[in-house]
Amino acid sequence: MSDNPRLDGLITRINQSPTPYHATQVAVTRLLERGFVQLDEQETWSLEEGKGYLVVRDGSSFIAFITPKAPLEQPTQLRLAGAHTDSPSLKLKPNPLKKKRDQLVWDVEVYGSPILTSWFDRDLSLAGLVSYLDRAGSVQYQLIDFQSAISRIPHLAIHLNKESNNGYAPHRHEELNPIFAPAGEEEEPQQRFFDLLRQQLVAQGVAEEELQQILDWDLSFYDTQPAARSGMKSEWLTGGRLDNLLSCFTGLEALLDQPSAAQTLPMLACFDHEEVGSRSAVGADGSFIEAVLRRLFADEALFRQNMARARMISVDNAHGFHPNFAAKQDDNNMPRMGQGVVLKYNANQRYTTHARSGGWFKALCAQEKLPTQAFTVRSDMGCGSTIGPTVAARLGISSLDIGVPSWAMHSIRETAAVSDIQTLLAAWAHFYTV
Repeated sequence: MSDNPRLDGLITRINQSPTPYHATQVAVTRLLERGFVQLDEQETWSLEEGKGYLVVRDGSSFIAFITPKAPLEQPTQLRLAGAHTDSPSLKLKPNPLKKKRDQLVWDVEVYGSPILTSWFDRDLSLAGLVSYLDRAGSVQYQLIDFQSAISRIPHLAIHLNKESNNGYAPHRHEELNPIFAPAGEEEEPQQRFFDLLRQQLVAQGVAEEELQQILDWDLSFYDTQPAARSGMKSEWLTGGRLDNLLSCFTGLEALLDQPSAAQTLPMLACFDHEEVGSRSAVGADGSFIEAVLRRLFADEALFRQNMARARMISVDNAHGFHPNFAAKQDDNNMPRMGQGVVLKYNANQRYTTHARSGGWFKALCAQEKLPTQAFTVRSDMGCGSTIGPTVAARLGISSLDIGVPSWAMHSIRETAAVSDIQTLLAAWAHFYTV
């Protein structure tokens, strides 16, 4: 029997989520099971006091919240937490199969900034969203997941590439094509792809007579090796897409732990497209979060008042100290694995933590005796960012950036400490209550 069933649940949900569409579906299913009501942006909303609700946009981003017991026409304490559902990956192009001599290979585009060499010699599967025309002439949408290993990007043998261990960088167009199968002499690659998609759609429940025409798709490769605990004492969690599904599903559990409160509105917003800048209809730089909040607080003066009273945490993984690459990190401001939640700082506003928000959160954690630590990038290096600055600027909300330290961020497999995940969950749950 597991010593940590809640962590086991987190691992299961990560493994069920090879794409943002699947991650959203997994979250929605869990929320509905716990009594949340799904709202439609195209419909009028009628909200009850003290009840859980969720909104989904385009199947890959979602916002969930619990209304306070008091009317929303009164001043409300919004506690907003944000994360993102997407991870770096390899996505299929519109014409996805092509011949290279006697082999069929997948034509892919790099999404975000993955560590490309980590995708070599892995058992890769394919998942995502497919649209098709049914027998009535209506457009339908179906999530698919092949699950089994259908492709691989083999390394070139070192005998043929003497630079393999000297900073080799794969050519994105020519050397990142997952190999699919031997090509027949008369075979048309795109027809082979449509046949493959049709078989998978039928296998996942679409009636063959309903599948009149495949229209479009958003499909990504992923590593079939599941996330799992590792280490002599099972102290690590290692797997794909920990950045940032770990935050999404930890936040989901923190929200589900919350009872309805008198004047506090806990909210979880998980956006797609963070890895490519967030500027989209489903991204943090789009209208989604503000559109939802304005429907909750329809009066302009009340909306502004509630934003001024609100607090936000932007939750995304941080860089943990790597003993083999100490020179790449600021050893005076570098978080250690297993030593608590990280507050991220950047003088140039790449993160939102500042003296007020950071001090408030440190006091919150101290109340529960939860360890915190700080991260800043080296002064001679550029700094990444999160959804935090985008949402904070859009809403005028007090915010800070936090996360768990991790190794190998943007690798096909990343690592975090189990104890840090537990600390994050406890801090997140407390954030929703104060």
